[in-house]
Amino acid sequence: MSEEPGALLTCGQMARLNGVSEKTLRLYQKKGLLSPTVVNEETGFRYYTLDQSSDLDTIQRLQGIGFSLAEIRDMLSLGQVSELENRLMERSAELEKEAQHIERMINAAGALLKSCSAVTRPPITDQIILEQVPPRTIVYSGTPSLPPQDVPVVDKADWQMSLRTLKQELAAQGVSPELCGSAGCMIAKEALLAGNVETVTPFVFMDDRWTADLPNRRVLPGGQYLTMYYQHSFDEEGNTTIYGGIERMLDYARAKRFSVVGDYYDEIVAEGSIFGYRGCDGFIKMYIPVGR
Repeated sequence: MSEEPGALLTCGQMARLNGVSEKTLRLYQKKGLLSPTVVNEETGFRYYTLDQSSDLDTIQRLQGIGFSLAEIRDMLSLGQVSELENRLMERSAELEKEAQHIERMINAAGALLKSCSAVTRPPITDQIILEQVPPRTIVYSGTPSLPPQDVPVVDKADWQMSLRTLKQELAAQGVSPELCGSAGCMIAKEALLAGNVETVTPFVFMDDRWTADLPNRRVLPGGQYLTMYYQHSFDEEGNTTIYGGIERMLDYARAKRFSVVGDYYDEIVAEGSIFGYRGCDGFIKMYIPVGR
């Protein structure tokens, strides 16, 4: 087989040289993208030149980034680089949006996988541990001009209503459900030390990449925390059980001569019937920042 640019190649030779099938070349011809240089009228054999490989490369690259064959035909038939540039800029913007959406879905899947792990390979519960916790970003309910909106939570109806309000506010700000991570509640340090633990601020964890434009965001500081996993956040009557856990952690801090240095928060690690929990009961992790 000759390697001269103008030498004629059979359909099979052209296909093998470019790593495509003969069927693909026939399709490209049918759709008006790449026609053979010569067609033998007697035999119907089609012949290409090596020079056409560059056009074939372009077709495959455009197809690989998502253009339809009809779109590629239109761009090639116009023969205008400016039109190709415009279409590529539009497609690049579309791909950026798709990539962001995929990234968000991967993030949501990862969060649910953590919930699965907490149920299938549960950590030790009801044991207070001192651990180093990284900073985390939350988004809470309220308005930019007001502090976090504290709500009294005594039973599951209170909690569900406060959390629905928060998620409605986020939806109104264009936050899609897959961006919302685990839910939790926060109790201000002053209220915590005064024993006023029945008024909490509901929030959801969110990846910091997607909270920059949200008014009610806050970064929970990293550092040393007393933590404890709690098997149930509500009892069978629907009353919250976390207050007993908080008291235990505060007693532990006093016994070990730790000072509470920030706000309490918790995180729902797993909830919902698929994880074996009824209503808004859930498996939670509790956090109290401490120092000496």
